[in-house]
Amino acid sequence: MSIEASPRIDEKGRMNVLLIICDQLRRDHLGYVGDPIVSTPNIDELAAQGTDFTRTYTCVPTCAPNRASLFTARMPSAHGLRVNGMSLKWDTPTVTKALADAGYETHLVGKSHLQPYGIGPGDKTIEMGTGAYFPDTDGDGADYTHEFATRSRAEYVDYRDYYGWQGADMTLQHGDFVQGHYYWWLKDKGIAWEEVVGVKHALATDPDWPSTVYKPSLPEDLYPTAFVQDRTIAALREYARRGKPFFLTCSFPDPHHPFTPPGKYWGRHAPADMPLPKTFDDPAENAPPHIRSMKDAKGDHRDPYLGFAPSEAQYKAAMAAQYGQIEMIDDAVGEIVRAVRELGLEDDTAIIFTSDHGDMFGDHGLMLKHCMHYDAMVRVPLVVKVPGRAQSVNDGFAMTMDIGATVLELAGLGTITGQQGRSLLDGVGDPARTVRESAYIEEELPYRMDGLEAPIRMRTVVTDKGRMTVYAGESFGELFDLVNDPDELHNLWGQPGSEELYNEMMTALARDAMATDPNDMVPRYLG
Repeated sequence: MSIEASPRIDEKGRMNVLLIICDQLRRDHLGYVGDPIVSTPNIDELAAQGTDFTRTYTCVPTCAPNRASLFTARMPSAHGLRVNGMSLKWDTPTVTKALADAGYETHLVGKSHLQPYGIGPGDKTIEMGTGAYFPDTDGDGADYTHEFATRSRAEYVDYRDYYGWQGADMTLQHGDFVQGHYYWWLKDKGIAWEEVVGVKHALATDPDWPSTVYKPSLPEDLYPTAFVQDRTIAALREYARRGKPFFLTCSFPDPHHPFTPPGKYWGRHAPADMPLPKTFDDPAENAPPHIRSMKDAKGDHRDPYLGFAPSEAQYKAAMAAQYGQIEMIDDAVGEIVRAVRELGLEDDTAIIFTSDHGDMFGDHGLMLKHCMHYDAMVRVPLVVKVPGRAQSVNDGFAMTMDIGATVLELAGLGTITGQQGRSLLDGVGDPARTVRESAYIEEELPYRMDGLEAPIRMRTVVTDKGRMTVYAGESFGELFDLVNDPDELHNLWGQPGSEELYNEMMTALARDAMATDPNDMVPRYLG
């Protein structure tokens, strides 16, 4: 059944923006990038119509800090949300607030993670560096209770202002174990959340990784991906009816682990058919000690959130299941884009598709995330489709904070306070237009890992020639010659003959660190 079309959205010609975000999806796990197994025809079609920014890097390969970077157009050291578990300060200038102030209607569907899920008033404050791990700027707990309140399920939380979003249909957590407004969506359908979610209700589990790879009891139409699709299309219908410019954030909690594709998406791909990545058996001879420690404990997933070295069976089971999650997201993207078209919004709506960060997923024999800045972890997909712009492939460097800057320009707005990201709009349809010469990546953790003492502080720079990662307070590091070693197999840190590359990369690292200094009184662009 077709949807009634709307007239042109805004007489000023301002562009609507639909931002689609996936969680922990690496760039090369998509069909248009070249994955030979996964089927993503709808996302592939977006790439075929828009601009594929092939060298887009996350500002930090962790959910909350990078999401804050996207929506503030600043690095984590500048906006302050440096690690999962912190909150973005309530008065932080955001892209969303700027759009709302300019007359845009704004709405969030799905994952935010600008605040911790499970931290409520009374939790111990952990000091990290110069700031609080769980900050509360005004003493009433408001900085970190919004998402916690949504998780509590005691009552429905109706958002009217959340960092500039004027409404939200929020999801918390991952896989089938999603909470938040999804809980109430299920309840409205007569489903008791507690009786259907989690591994204890699973219809099937993988014998090699049962806590993380399983078939949920939820059917496809009740799974969190279906919720995000449903509420996104409902928002599009309402925007088409009202005829005002909008910024709609559609944020899927998948394909982040646990890997729980429902119904027909489970079993689409057999673990036995999953080939091992070509770097799976990387001996990591000169790798930093925390990576060697993971490799020495192969198959031991000690912490549900930290990285580890999977067995072949664990990797294959997870890969087969995640392909199912990705294909379900692709189907949802297809329905959402179809709604944009049938509502008559296509000529007025820019569509951006991206992910917050990657996942090692077997590369170098590693899995998941944290303190691993290999390409699989730090490079993300980014497609920008703007009506009237030609399809193209742009190989220039870009960063996730540039997405926020691009959204501002699509809305005809200038920069926001403290902005460090640069708009990519000139590069949409024009592969010759690039905005930076390198990518700069931060990561911090307040706790130790085997081989890394707390607090952990990492800085990485990627250029045409190489990748360098420096660990604060440590003598070891990582230096890769990407021209001769694109698979990052030979760490040249401290090796004879690497001095010239080392000096060049250290210069690039220092340059980018200064360009994003949060104490710089003069706003500067990175690159």
